[in-house]
Amino acid sequence: MRIGCAVVPPDLVGIFTGARALNDTHSSLIDQAILTKFIGDGHFVRHVRRMRTLYEERQQTLIAECEKNLAGLLDVKKADAGMHVVGWLPEGVSDTAISRKAAEQNLKLAPISAYCAKELPRGGLILGYTAFEKNQIKEGVKKLKAILSTEISR
Repeated sequence: MRIGCAVVPPDLVGIFTGARALNDTHSSLIDQAILTKFIGDGHFVRHVRRMRTLYEERQQTLIAECEKNLAGLLDVKKADAGMHVVGWLPEGVSDTAISRKAAEQNLKLAPISAYCAKELPRGGLILGYTAFEKNQIKEGVKKLKAILSTEISR
């Protein structure tokens, strides 16, 4: 639908307005009207409520599977918000190396070091869970266990 908004400091409004003008002049009026009705009728609130419940269940599955299968290999804690959790690796284990190995197994796990300006005491992996069914989460954790078991024992 390409409908969105940004809250920016007053001194950046001109820059953002200019960037928007380069892209297009405004969102479709029909799309805006449809979205207004969708929100006004309460559909968006129901959707958000439903997704919060679903995502909480999926996060619980991921945490439980990590605790059961990855103890000593990856430290994962519950997050109160968001769509990802961070799994902390043991000291001395490269998160970029693990991320590359995971990609070979069709697991997309971003290394936390890619988002840091300075080196952290230990590496970590960003674990997304919202787009996956429980059985996919369980299978992914099994794949990650095989990777970590092999890589950490070296």
